[in-house]
Amino acid sequence: MLPVLSQTDIANMLVLHEILVGRSLAILREAGDQEQRVLLQKQYAVLAESDLRGLLEAGSIAGARGPATVNLDHAQNWLQKVGHRNADGLGPPVCVWLAPIDESSIAVFLLAGGGVGTCCRWQCGDSIKESVSRLRMWLRSFASGSGVLPWDSFADLGRLIVAQANVIQPGTRWLMLAPSVEIGDLPWQILFEDISSQFVVSVVPNLSWAVLADERTNVWEREHQPYLNLSKAAKLAGLRERLEKDACVLNECLRHAAVVLGHGVPVPEAFPICFACKPMWVDEWLEVGEHRVCVVHSCFGGTAPPALLGDLGGIPGLVLGGQCRVLFAPVAEIPVEVALALHEHLTCQAGPKEIGLRYWEAVETDRRVGLYTLYGLADEQGN
Repeated sequence: MLPVLSQTDIANMLVLHEILVGRSLAILREAGDQEQRVLLQKQYAVLAESDLRGLLEAGSIAGARGPATVNLDHAQNWLQKVGHRNADGLGPPVCVWLAPIDESSIAVFLLAGGGVGTCCRWQCGDSIKESVSRLRMWLRSFASGSGVLPWDSFADLGRLIVAQANVIQPGTRWLMLAPSVEIGDLPWQILFEDISSQFVVSVVPNLSWAVLADERTNVWEREHQPYLNLSKAAKLAGLRERLEKDACVLNECLRHAAVVLGHGVPVPEAFPICFACKPMWVDEWLEVGEHRVCVVHSCFGGTAPPALLGDLGGIPGLVLGGQCRVLFAPVAEIPVEVALALHEHLTCQAGPKEIGLRYWEAVETDRRVGLYTLYGLADEQGN
């Protein structure tokens, strides 16, 4: 059993990991609606320097000091609030940071409600890069329904996290991971499903992002029509027709949602290009990110290469840098029937209130749904 840390050690570890992982997106979350969009455009090199200077000269809050990194008191208060809110559902998460120390080891830091935390160093059998590469080679066959995923040393990491999560918060159902980008876009839900089916796993840039996103007041119009950007490709016709047919149900079950359907193509050193009605670029993804719940049915749409400060990039970075609170996007190739399984559970009017539990039920029905990563707040209410 790992040692339970003192409050001083927990506070120091929290600040260290919040700075190491996901800092830029936490800053964007607090920048203001218009400022978020401008800064994301700059981050992805589609903004002129003069426009950025104009933003700062206008007295924008984007350059002001703000609560971009939560402290231990703030984290404890938030976890307590989430626990009360979800007492009959998911309950509060156990927060897990995964930050690389060197090429073959990762610092693991867990924090639960009440300020209880623990940390350790996990040693990968191989280099982390080689282990991740080997695993990704098997994702296509897994998606097609054959074979198993060779988790290798990552299985030990998963068992370590499960054991410690149950020690510091017995019976927990929600693991909120803040992994470094080197390992951020692995199919984490499947890993923990292989170890214990009790968990809903969500991925966030860091705890600060989650706290600030949850505490930010947004008025989501119930009558808002869902944003649909759906490919006309012949192979996707059946799924497209179902999504179009269910537009009203989407609005009722997910409220202020955006759905993208298209063929995704991985691009080295950049985020995947999604061919919906046409190739989607930065401004279009920023529009997607203005919605509360975003679902991307596009192969590799959930992969996240490093962006500013080495933080979460790609489509997840663009969307989570806006107003989005929940994003579903796959980290591999996805068959149409898997996308349909996720859609059916997300739009089930008799399903659980929490979107994360709907996702969990979909994975229980078809494990391949776990190739979609749930980014954001798993306890967000559907109806």
